[in-house]
Amino acid sequence: MNNFETNKVVRLINNSAFADAEKLLENALQKSDDRLAHYLKSIVFAKSARLDEAEAELLNMIEKDPCDVDALNVLALVYRRQNKLKDALGIFNEAVELDQNRAEFYYHIADIQILDGNLKAASMAYAKVIEFDSYFAPAYNNLGIVYFENQEYNKAVNILRQGVKLAGINPKFHFNYAIALSSINMLSEAAREYEVALSLKPFWTSALNNLGVTQARLGDIDHAGGLFDLVLDEDPFNPEAWNNLGVILAKQSFREEALNHFRRALEIREDYEDAKLNIQILEADKNDFVFSLFNMLLDEDTDIHINIFKTQSSPLQGEYLGVPIQHLVDLFKYLKGITAFLPQDDRNDFTQSDVRLNIEHIINTLEGHRGILQEVQEKEDDSDGGESEKSDGKELKVSELTDFFEYLEQLTSNIPDASLAELLTSKIKKAVAAIK
Repeated sequence: MNNFETNKVVRLINNSAFADAEKLLENALQKSDDRLAHYLKSIVFAKSARLDEAEAELLNMIEKDPCDVDALNVLALVYRRQNKLKDALGIFNEAVELDQNRAEFYYHIADIQILDGNLKAASMAYAKVIEFDSYFAPAYNNLGIVYFENQEYNKAVNILRQGVKLAGINPKFHFNYAIALSSINMLSEAAREYEVALSLKPFWTSALNNLGVTQARLGDIDHAGGLFDLVLDEDPFNPEAWNNLGVILAKQSFREEALNHFRRALEIREDYEDAKLNIQILEADKNDFVFSLFNMLLDEDTDIHINIFKTQSSPLQGEYLGVPIQHLVDLFKYLKGITAFLPQDDRNDFTQSDVRLNIEHIINTLEGHRGILQEVQEKEDDSDGGESEKSDGKELKVSELTDFFEYLEQLTSNIPDASLAELLTSKIKKAVAAIK
């Protein structure tokens, strides 16, 4: 392949035009058995989730040249996407033996060790990455998190600080650094880092929540309460924000309002132990009320982000039922949000219903948070020759959409404006019929 052909194929791959790229590569391979064409073909297969074909292409390359480190690298990544972690690790170790100075190999080895739960080995591999490439910011971030998980908090702070200096525009790095700072009670510094994260990613609910917790611990109760209000504006079903705002209200001596907030948190998450304990504290002897406030629990998001590429969280692309998937995501997020404005009884029913879980499942599925997803419209033929929905928990079932729309139909039928109710009900029935 000449440079022009190579650059054209790379552009097509980067634009996800995999079919066009594959066609050009097939034409090139008909002219000559070109190594680069085979390599790019394996990339096309891997990126379009044709992992078995990618594996076969790479194994063929390695059979011809066992020292082809680029092919070994991609093959290991393919094994990782197939969750064959031991195979992936073995291939990366082979690649390292052939080229001991490639930082990316150690980075991938560390990621696999993280996925396999081996934090000590991961920390050694991330340190090796930094040794070979002192500007590799994600390695600083991940090594800092490994230290944090091992409760080596001062080490975590020091290494995450270096990561922030290298990747100052990454909001997750500032978020992680702030959590580490909080762990050693550097609260003012943590607050500043949360503010930087929010300047880079406005209205990030986890950062808003944590900044609120930090401000409360610094004694700025009013500021903290305002931040929790902002979280609930963005996410009305956020149990941590309801709990935390309840704590603020309790500290401001609004006892009944605080109890209502804790109960609201429990409606959203029935097993929410912090909210249960806060209710017990407030329902105890009123003479102990002021003293008991010191024991009330604020809930901080300590799920700090390790910078591992997770194939199981790739958003679905294209269309579903003729509608762009991103439009569906936006629709369901909007519908989830407006349920906060239902009458109290309907809102309570919704919060405790399976429908709310279905909405969240639909959003998570379409955004790719339910595991390695295949075609969402794909069905299995049952023994009667008909179709049955997949039910392995990884894919979106049609009934989840229809259940939600039927629930929406029930709500709209109670709208006081009869003509509007009729119009919406008609549209919903058409949607349900189309989906079925």
